[in-house]
Amino acid sequence: MDSDLEYQINDRVIVDWNGCLYEAKIINVKEVDKKKRYKVHFTNWSSKHDEWKDAFFIFPRTEENLNTLKEQREYIAQHNVK
Repeated sequence: MDSDLEYQINDRVIVDWNGCLYEAKIINVKEVDKKKRYKVHFTNWSSKHDEWKDAFFIFPRTEENLNTLKEQREYIAQHNVK
């Protein structure tokens, strides 16, 4: 997964949140200390969960990354991880 990309508002992405991957959408972009930060809205979550993330935690929504997300979800379901 490549995290060195720049994203635009409305880009659909995958976000690492505390070690778990979630689908999300970029809803805002700002620059802080010459570094871009992205506000993400997590798909199927309330907007109260929207948060600012560094690009390091954001990945493009590619087939490969979606497969990784799917594999993680399957692992969690099979192993009853909470």
